[in-house]
Amino acid sequence: MGSSTIDKKKRKKRAAIPSAHVNSPVKIKLTDEMELSYIKYVRSQNIDPIENDPSPTFVSIAGFECSYDSFRLSLQPRGFVSNDLMAVFVQYFNDDHKLNTENIYDRNKVAFTPFLVEKLMLDPKTYIPESNEPELTRINEQMDIANADLLLFPLILNEHWILICINYLVKKVHFFDPAIRASNSESVLPANSIKFATNNVVINFQRTCKVAEIFDRDLQNYELQVPRCPKHSNSPFQKFDSGIFAMLLMYNWNGSVIKIFDHTEATKFRKLIAYKLMNSDLNEAAIKNNQTEDQP
Repeated sequence: MGSSTIDKKKRKKRAAIPSAHVNSPVKIKLTDEMELSYIKYVRSQNIDPIENDPSPTFVSIAGFECSYDSFRLSLQPRGFVSNDLMAVFVQYFNDDHKLNTENIYDRNKVAFTPFLVEKLMLDPKTYIPESNEPELTRINEQMDIANADLLLFPLILNEHWILICINYLVKKVHFFDPAIRASNSESVLPANSIKFATNNVVINFQRTCKVAEIFDRDLQNYELQVPRCPKHSNSPFQKFDSGIFAMLLMYNWNGSVIKIFDHTEATKFRKLIAYKLMNSDLNEAAIKNNQTEDQP
């Protein structure tokens, strides 16, 4: 039996696992150290500017960098997540998920940076697959794209974060919009915008994977769905939570159901991910500058 056949059997087994056990609320626990660290580095400004560099790099993972200002502004209460912050989060997420997928109930997930997703959003008529082949090849060497269950594509669309998911388990493409809906629709975006975004990403991703010799699947036959998902409020205090909700969706979507979360957990997640990114062994900026050696 070949390795590809074994992988397909494993994927079918994961798809068939009952999901009732995951349909429960998200409960994030924070330590005193996490709370104090958030106050020190996010609510307050505790990194001195460097000469000719008023906002030095604070998080650097796998070649992606996030400045201190971008880090603070993204993770402060009512902060809108920047592309830079999402990019370093994606690197952390992939590594963290790779290390925590030993349980048969887990899904194999691979996330992509918003910078790559923006390129995949180009009109397929003008998109050049070879332009992103090196990036996909690099990711595939680390994460094995062909054998993933869920491929995750976070993107800012119409000034808020959405999440596109290619689901190998059920052969569907999911479009998650955490903005609160004004009607019975699951997205504040018009249907043509949803179709445009998903079609471009899927077509261009498929073409690039073929060029990179990762796989040659027909993803265009996957059914498009806009599932229900936790929504952030459009109040002045909470309307900027779309990026945080997108991150939580990446962790808590298993391909069939989503663990429920709300603004209370989103607020905790800002503190949790701030601490995790700062103190990650992957953070080359922390290693270089010893910026977290005096954590409280």
